[in-house]
Parts: sequence; structure tokens; C-alpha cells
Amino acid sequence: MNEERELPVDPTPQEKHEPLKSARKQTLADEKFRQYLQFDGKVLRFYAVWLNSDGESNEKRPCTIYYYLSDDRMEILEAREINSGRDPFPRVLNRMRVPKNWEILPASNASSPDAADMENVEYFGPRDLLVGETLYILRKQFFLYDCDLFTRRFYKNCLNIEQGPAIDVKEPKERFKITPMIPPHIGIGQPEDTIQSCLTLKPVPLKKNMIQYVTNAGKVLRYKARLDWIHPEDKDREFVIHYSLADGLLSISEKRVKNSGFEGGRFLKPMLLMKPDSDTNYPQYYNPTDFRLGSIVHVYGQRFIITGAALSVLRYMEENPEKFRPEHLDEFRNYFSQLGVTTHNETRLESDQTLVH
Repeated sequence: MNEERELPVDPTPQEKHEPLKSARKQTLADEKFRQYLQFDGKVLRFYAVWLNSDGESNEKRPCTIYYYLSDDRMEILEAREINSGRDPFPRVLNRMRVPKNWEILPASNASSPDAADMENVEYFGPRDLLVGETLYILRKQFFLYDCDLFTRRFYKNCLNIEQGPAIDVKEPKERFKITPMIPPHIGIGQPEDTIQSCLTLKPVPLKKNMIQYVTNAGKVLRYKARLDWIHPEDKDREFVIHYSLADGLLSISEKRVKNSGFEGGRFLKPMLLMKPDSDTNYPQYYNPTDFRLGSIVHVYGQRFIITGAALSVLRYMEENPEKFRPEHLDEFRNYFSQLGVTTHNETRLESDQTLVH
């Protein structure tokens, strides 16, 4: 018997399958063309954060994911942030079809995942892109937190899917407050002027408290004072301290005394008088609460002792009791009661022009 031989291949069945294969390829091409014509120019846009955890920091970098309905391709662009320190190359992923699992791609097609012959590869589709989901692309994590209005309408009308509400992914930024160095006051102008010249390149004049200025316009408190003298010739000198309630300026005038050797007149021009124990860069100024009977007012090396006051001082204290301590108010009441003077037996004009002896 002769040796067994293989049967020859019948070409008829192969010829029958060839038209089916070509027809199938033609059907796929027509389907892609129909999809292109229907969805050309329609793009789904999702807002995402790139969860970049490299072991040193868990950084969230904002990105925008585009899904092109005409060819089912995706593109990822990183949103540029001002002063982020990164180079302006926002493209994270070129426009391409994105497979769900990159590890199962054949080695021959690893560089071209768009190859038409990779029919068994599963790609990302519109149903995989939902707000609140995390996508794993190229071993990177992208968290979808929002999408635009067109995308929401497309999912609702075409896919019958309601996209979730936008998710707040912003983290409070830690801002480093830089405190400018304030140089010490050198005596030119007020300390506030020095501070203003450090805050801006072009210093801005200080704003006045217009409510205080209008409410107390023309109101001046007068106190009688004497020097805490060292030299005997200063023993009989008498002074009047004027305090303006409108702007807080303090001035001192000397009363003319016969045969004293002093002419009298202005001793200190109106100015904001700084307390001796305050910081020169952040000064505290004298105000009516500091003027008590027997208290000492320091004026550039001179010490003035308050010995009396005008009746307008007591009236102001009684009109504003919340600004003064009770014992402070009682001191002036006792002082005027010993002199037989009350706030009801003298006109306001007389009290403003008279210092009680």
C-alpha cells in the first residue's frame, strides 16, 4: 500500500469566506464614517485632578480630559497654574484611543494602540467617564470631579445617565504672610508716616477719623498743670494743657506771671504726644483717661503735674462714663465740690474759658 497523503485543500470554501470578510471590513468602515459624520465637532469635556503621589508629596494637579465622539479618542491636557514652577508643556496624553489595560497589549503594537487589528482590546468609552470615578491611564490616576454643560446634556439625552454633582477638590492654600521690616523711627514726622513709607512705594497719607472729627469739632479739654521743678525759678510757673477731642492733638501754653522772668505763651505746639513707656514704632498717645489729678505728663524730658481742670472736663466725663473708671470720675467730682462748683451753676462757655484755682 502507498503511504498516506494529506488531502488537497479545496479552494471553494475559502472563496466563500473571502466576500464575507471583505463585507465585514466594509461594514466597519461605514460605521466609523457614519459615527464621524454624526459626532464631528462634538467633544465631551471632563475636569479632573491628576493624583500625583510620587512618595514625597501627594500633589493634585488639575487637568482637562477631552473625549472626541467622532472617533472615540481621548486627550488629556494639564491646566496651567500661574507661578507653579513648571514648564509650559500642558499635554499629558496625545489624542488617541485609550485602552483600559495597557499591560495586555501585544509587544508588537505597544507603540501604536490605535492599530485596527487589535479587536480584542477594550477601550475607554463614554459610559466609563462618570463624575466621581477614578480613571487609571498610563499608570496614572485621574479623578473626575466635574464636566461641562454639553457633556451633562449628552449623557442625559443620549445615554440616559445623570452625571453626579460637581465635587469640590480645592484645598486651602497655605499662604505665607510676609511681614515687612519696619525701620526704627528717626524723629522725622510721626511714626505712622514711617510705617506708611514701608508698606507702599508711594506713601499714602493717613486717613482721619471723620466721625470723631465732626462729632467733637471745637471741643477742647483744659487742665491746669505745674512743672515737677528741679530749679527754684521753675517753682511758680503755671501751665495749661489743651487736649483737642477732634484729632487728639495736645498742646501746652504757659500762663504769664508777673515778675517771674518768663513771658509765657506757647510751650508745646499741637501734636500727638507719645507716652514714655510705649514703643516708638507702635506708639501709644496720651488721651483724657490718662489725665488724673496728680498724674504726671512726660513732655520731652519735662514732667508736668496736673493740679486742676476746667469744668468742661467734668461735663465730658459725665457724658461719657464708659470711657473712664468710676474712681477717676469721683476724683474730679470731689475736686469741684470742694471748690463749690457744680456742672449746673456755670454756663458751658464760662467753664471752657475758666481754670478753677
